[in-house]
Amino acid sequence: MSGNATVVQVGSASVSTSGALTGKLLLQFQSVLSASNAVTVPSVSTAGTTAAPVTLPAAPVTTTAQPTNTLIIPSSDSGVISVPAGYQFVIYMGTGQLVGGDASQVVIGDLNYSGNAGTIMGTGTGTGTVSATGANARIAMATGNEVVLALAAAQTMSFDSGYDTVVATGTSDSVSVDGAASVIGYFNNAANFDITGGSSTIVAGVGVNTLSATAGNAVLFGSNLGNSVLGGSGNVGFLNAAGQSTFTAGSGSDTVFAQGGVLYNGSTGNSLFVGGPGMSTVFAAQNETAYGGTGGEVVSLSGTDKLLMVGGGGADTVMGGTVAPTIWGNTNENLTVTNTAAGGQYVLFGDNNKMNLAGSGGGSHIIGVNFQGFTGNTTLVASNAGHDSVVLFSAKEFGATAGPAHTITISNWQSTDLLDLTFTTIQNQTFGYTAADAQGATTALAAGNSFTLSDGTTVVFQGAKPTTVYHA
Repeated sequence: MSGNATVVQVGSASVSTSGALTGKLLLQFQSVLSASNAVTVPSVSTAGTTAAPVTLPAAPVTTTAQPTNTLIIPSSDSGVISVPAGYQFVIYMGTGQLVGGDASQVVIGDLNYSGNAGTIMGTGTGTGTVSATGANARIAMATGNEVVLALAAAQTMSFDSGYDTVVATGTSDSVSVDGAASVIGYFNNAANFDITGGSSTIVAGVGVNTLSATAGNAVLFGSNLGNSVLGGSGNVGFLNAAGQSTFTAGSGSDTVFAQGGVLYNGSTGNSLFVGGPGMSTVFAAQNETAYGGTGGEVVSLSGTDKLLMVGGGGADTVMGGTVAPTIWGNTNENLTVTNTAAGGQYVLFGDNNKMNLAGSGGGSHIIGVNFQGFTGNTTLVASNAGHDSVVLFSAKEFGATAGPAHTITISNWQSTDLLDLTFTTIQNQTFGYTAADAQGATTALAAGNSFTLSDGTTVVFQGAKPTTVYHA
């Protein structure tokens, strides 16, 4: 976080920053800056251009008594200056642009800079552009609104506050965001991200990216988001486009869009998990909302985790927990539930929807409906624990049209289970299944193992079957 300003006086210049990350860096330079041989340029031409920058005199030779030197460029400068090699520190107070330098150099100021300096430190509040071309360069931005072009490998970037945009083309970069910084970053290759404050939106590059977000808000888009990614107390979002990624959440709220395979370790916060074509494993957060993908998910509940899940057409498994889940099926969904708490709510919805609740805690509330467009059949395996209630709704009760002939196959029926055909009365008009539907079903089950309702829905029991059909 930002706090009291860190101030260093050297020659005719006073350098300060209010950022935490940049303040630490400036303190590292304080003793050598204060003791350096400061060279202040008395007058700098403003006529320099990018094509023909002004070149300053060479750096003075350092001695044992004076091992460092500092170049100070005054506030009167507004042109383009080429910085000679040999200066350890360059303090820029102007409003123009610096180019050049060398890898051993530290450039400090309210910057527009392009070059291969080893350390580039923006302390001002301007809107400059920093183009860093040196490998292993250290780039620290305080309160400005900067554009940072990180154009070499293994560069380290830190941001304290302001609104900054980063475009990085190198490999093995590291990024730290602190305080009230708002950072939008685009990375062509893998990087490490450490978010301890502020707000960040990161488009990560190819390779294994890692994120530690212990505070602040972060959104990370990437092709492979790493095998050790940490979510903290902030709000963190991930888009995993391919590869294998591991997300370990903190106490904040997480949003995960999984395209490749994902292992998500939820925590005490809230999580939205959206599956994709890759197989994912979700250790649910305290409040988990999950949208399954075609690749399938294994969702593990522990303690008092609360789960609302909508299937995505994959083979999904939900297990554990002491709070009953709420789960909607979907087209081609194949759901297995095991060791969950009693009293779950399940909706048979879509084409070719399969739900196996044999290993659930029983006492489930199961809803089935046949909407227009549902063409595949539905398969339900009731709980071994019994006390399930299967309630069938007519599409007319929702103001919709029933689909074509549709079959619901039910197995593992227990004597404590209940089958209910519902209806709704609105302004003395009845919508849904009628008393005749219920009577016909009862009669058919007395003689066989199936019945067909007035909307074309057929219910088939494999093995045990109910002896009474409720109509309420």
